[in-house]
Amino acid sequence: MRADDPNTLLNERVVNPVRQEVFQIEVDPIWAQAGIVDVRADRLGGSGEFIAPQDASVTIVNNTSAYLLIKGSTNALTAGSAITIPETVGGVYLNGEEVSEKTAGGVNNNIAMRTSINNQNLINIEEDNFSTGKATGQNDPLQVQIANNLSANLGSASGASISITNTFDPGLFQLNHPGTTRLPPPSVSVVGKISNPRGDVTINTAVGKGAIIIDESGGIRAGGTVSLDAGGGGVFVNLEDKGSIYHVGSDPGDALINAGLIPNQGTVAAPSVSAITNFEAVGYTADSTPSIYGDQIFIKAEYVNVNGLIQSGKSDYTLVLDSRATNDIARIENARLTGFQRLNSVSTSDFNVY
Repeated sequence: MRADDPNTLLNERVVNPVRQEVFQIEVDPIWAQAGIVDVRADRLGGSGEFIAPQDASVTIVNNTSAYLLIKGSTNALTAGSAITIPETVGGVYLNGEEVSEKTAGGVNNNIAMRTSINNQNLINIEEDNFSTGKATGQNDPLQVQIANNLSANLGSASGASISITNTFDPGLFQLNHPGTTRLPPPSVSVVGKISNPRGDVTINTAVGKGAIIIDESGGIRAGGTVSLDAGGGGVFVNLEDKGSIYHVGSDPGDALINAGLIPNQGTVAAPSVSAITNFEAVGYTADSTPSIYGDQIFIKAEYVNVNGLIQSGKSDYTLVLDSRATNDIARIENARLTGFQRLNSVSTSDFNVY
């Protein structure tokens, strides 16, 4: 029956849907890559410095109420890629082999780099001497080792990173604009693949509790940690492609490379089998920090590798108001800010404190 039909029963209710239009920010595909230093020579030495940072990063911060859409590439070479930091990022290479190294803490390891360079130098010296008829170890005056006090600046210890954050708080906006319709929490939608084989991937919508959506042919490839934190919102992973794989945590192959267990991307001999076995035993233990956190979590893929913590809700919620809150209040008063202000130091993904 129609609402304007005279035969409509008087007590029949007509329901009209309420629609709310929202803004959406579309981000085109991003490729972030730091250049490498590639030296081709028989011998390399000196006391200079290479600057070849390996900490390329992509940081997107959305402070507005607009929804965020990260689009996948339609380019034939990078089809489906939304945000990419490639596997080869920065570094120093000698004759095609990477010689720059970092310590386990991410600090430049210049001693190890000099050792790698010297080893290559010695191999080339031996080859040159052999080709001129000299016996091994008998160096032509021009075929000698040269002083090597080289150093490299490989960037910060944190390494490559991809970070997407929504900071808009609909509750705070409504408090400061009474009488207005409450705005929906902005979501982050990724239609394409996020790839960072050498570092971390973080998507956070916890402040506004918006949804995180990984859709279609996308997915996340990370050699470091993965954190999808929607707070009280939902996390939805929907990979439709046949053969699709979703790793909840880091990509196992990339994690092995980053741990030094597949040196030079597999071009030289790997350590012992036991070293890799020990790495796997440690790498797949339970983590106290969730890789995925939200009130509702939905994952669809042909293969799902649960190598991280998936958490929906909490058994206990804790809020601590201490000297940090006092300092935040003093900061707000000194800045003469008006209206409701969020106390960032004590607010969490569970509580917004004003």
